[in-house]
Amino acid sequence: FFSWRTMAKPLRDIPTHVITGSLGVGKTTTILSQLESKPKGERWAVLVNEFGQVGLDGALLEPASTTESGVTHREVVGGCICCAMGVPFKVALTQMLRKERPDRVVIEPTGLGHPAQILDHLQSPDFKKVLQLKAVITLIDPLAHWDLWNEGNETYRDQINVADIVVINKVDLVDEAEVQRLMAWGQELFPMKQKVVSAEKGKFDPELLLHSRGAEYTPLFTCNLVFTPEGASKGNFAEKVRTAFAEQQPALFIGSDTVNRSFGFVFPPEWVFDIAALRALLADAPVPLVRAKGCFKIGPNRYVALNGNPQHMEEAPSVWRQDSRVMLICKSNAVEESAGEELQTRLLATVVDKPVVDKPSS
Repeated sequence: FFSWRTMAKPLRDIPTHVITGSLGVGKTTTILSQLESKPKGERWAVLVNEFGQVGLDGALLEPASTTESGVTHREVVGGCICCAMGVPFKVALTQMLRKERPDRVVIEPTGLGHPAQILDHLQSPDFKKVLQLKAVITLIDPLAHWDLWNEGNETYRDQINVADIVVINKVDLVDEAEVQRLMAWGQELFPMKQKVVSAEKGKFDPELLLHSRGAEYTPLFTCNLVFTPEGASKGNFAEKVRTAFAEQQPALFIGSDTVNRSFGFVFPPEWVFDIAALRALLADAPVPLVRAKGCFKIGPNRYVALNGNPQHMEEAPSVWRQDSRVMLICKSNAVEESAGEELQTRLLATVVDKPVVDKPSS
């Protein structure tokens, strides 16, 4: 699409943040509040997408965009930046990077857009070495959440599923009981989140912007069936995943309670799985499965979510992009921990492609 080699000093690994959420959730207000904590001397570039032809979010950001502040912004209006092959998005982002040479990039997609496609653009060969995608932050509006969630709004569910961090915004508009209800809901999401926090007017700890995607931070696991001290304490989850991926192996975690045992697997993000083989394995697993939940890469920018049991397994497109992972729960009184090795062997047999990723030069 373009080359960065013509630049005097190549741009590399610019921290990039995607802040998404439904219409009216407060994305622009959140960005403005985070700009207040921008380190002095840093240059931040904000790319805003509006569905309508008249840009209003950009107008709200205009007062903060000055040479003295070190903040600049650009708008893409008239549609979703994830659509039409993403050409307007790529052009706008490229021009902004070339002109501004920022230290940090913040992207605000329209509340009507599918964020997974934006992440695919950011991690495409055009931008992969230039941008360092940080944890995706999705804002939740407590006044609109349950209607959007319960009606199965596809875009809204995508925004939540792709999130690494969920921020329940506008908590000053609801009572504490509703805040706790939403926090409990967020902590049970799958794929699990690194953090679920609350905020007023988009004000949350700027430290959240430092969180990375992938295995750098421990995901939020509230169920001891997923990870127990014997399998993956909160301190060693990230290290175990990093070590396994470096060896081009999956990371295996074993959990248990008095009734059930779980086997969790996390696979390198480049691996591609055969969906038919996965279906066959989960329908006839070598252990008595009670429940299976997983997200798998099955092709270029194609991911599938599996959820159910051997008798009935639901499938749906997934916006998860971090890796492939699955949690298998079975009756512990019938399954030994050693069964994890057989499950791993069977799962590895469903992998159809293991691309070799170049390690970054030192």
